[in-house]
Amino acid sequence: MNDLDKILDFLITHFNKKRNVWMPNVKSIQKDLFPNYNEDQIISLLNQIQNSRPDILTYKSTRAGDLIQITGLTESFLNQGGFTEIELGKTVAEFKKNDREKIELEKAKIDLELAKKTLKEFPKTKWFARIGFIIGIILLLKELYLLIWK
Repeated sequence: MNDLDKILDFLITHFNKKRNVWMPNVKSIQKDLFPNYNEDQIISLLNQIQNSRPDILTYKSTRAGDLIQITGLTESFLNQGGFTEIELGKTVAEFKKNDREKIELEKAKIDLELAKKTLKEFPKTKWFARIGFIIGIILLLKELYLLIWK
């Protein structure tokens, strides 16, 4: 579970949505979840959640205090894997992309090797064609000679 999911889980467990009883603030999140983080880091995490999924959390900082509200979608989002699942999906997609790039690079190397071999063998092939052409003409002349003298 990453930091964003930990914040969502904390908000779900400590906030009664029906009565709007306890309003968590940045300091309570810092104290209970991330004692090593400063307030700006917590605010940054809350802004990340709000920017990526505004439908599950709203965060506003006012003079009266912090306003953090979760919606009914927050719990279902977290149950479906939350931001950890999104990160995992990105990681898998990135892995597949890197794998594809490796395969394309190997293919390009093999194509280059094959092209070099073809260019290296091309003069030999040219001589074989010339020799075959000359043999064909000699056989044609032989057959014409035999046909005419019969």
